[in-house]
Amino acid sequence: MKVLLYVFSIALLIVGCGESPYDSTKSTESSKFIDLDDPEALDKIIAEAIDKDTLQLRGKEGEELHYAPNEQTPYTGWVKTMWGDGQVKTLVQKKDGKKDGLATSWHKNRQKKFSGNFKDGKRVGLAFGWYDNGQKGAEGNYKNGKEDGLWTEWYENGQKSSEWNFKDGKEDGLCTEWFDNGQKFVEENYKDGKLDGLMIGYNKDGTGGYRRTYKDGVRVED
Repeated sequence: MKVLLYVFSIALLIVGCGESPYDSTKSTESSKFIDLDDPEALDKIIAEAIDKDTLQLRGKEGEELHYAPNEQTPYTGWVKTMWGDGQVKTLVQKKDGKKDGLATSWHKNRQKKFSGNFKDGKRVGLAFGWYDNGQKGAEGNYKNGKEDGLWTEWYENGQKSSEWNFKDGKEDGLCTEWFDNGQKFVEENYKDGKLDGLMIGYNKDGTGGYRRTYKDGVRVED
C-alpha cells in the first residue's frame, strides 16, 4: 500500500521535529501569505531562520517545547536545516515551541520535495510531495494530524499510481491502484482501516485477474 504516502508522512514528521524557519522575535504569519517560490522572500527567511541544531527541547515528557538558546519563552519563528553545499534542505514554522505554519523541504537539486502545514503541532490541510524531476508524487489532506479525504499518488513518469480515501487516519471507502503503464492494477474497498467488500485485481495488459471478497479485514469465501 501507498509506499510514497508512507515516505511522505515520515518526511513531513521529520521536517517538523525541529527543522525549519524564522526569527524568534517575530510572530509567525499565516502560511498562505508566504511564497517560498519567490527567491527574495526565501533568501530572507533562510537568513533569519534559526538552525535546527541550536534549538533546545524542554519540558515534561510528552509536553516538550522548543526553545532558542538562553531564552525562557518557547520559540516562535522559522527553523532551518541546510545541505552540505549551503542550499536549504528544510524550513518549518514554529509558534510557542510547536510546529505551526508552513513546513517545506527540498531535494539536493533544489527541486521542492515536500510541503504541508501544521497547527498546534499537528499536520493540517493540504500536503504535497514531488520527485526530484519536479513531477508531483503525492497530494492529500490532513485533519487534526491524520489523513482525511482523498489522497492521490503519481509515478515519476506522471501516470497516476493510486487513489486512497481516508477517514480519521484510516482507509475508508474505495481505493484504486494503477500500473505505471496506466492500466488498472487493483480496486478494493475499506471500512475503518480494514478491507471490506469486493476486491478486483487486474493484469498489466488490462485483462481480468481475480475477484475476492472481504469482511472486517478477513477474506470470505466467494
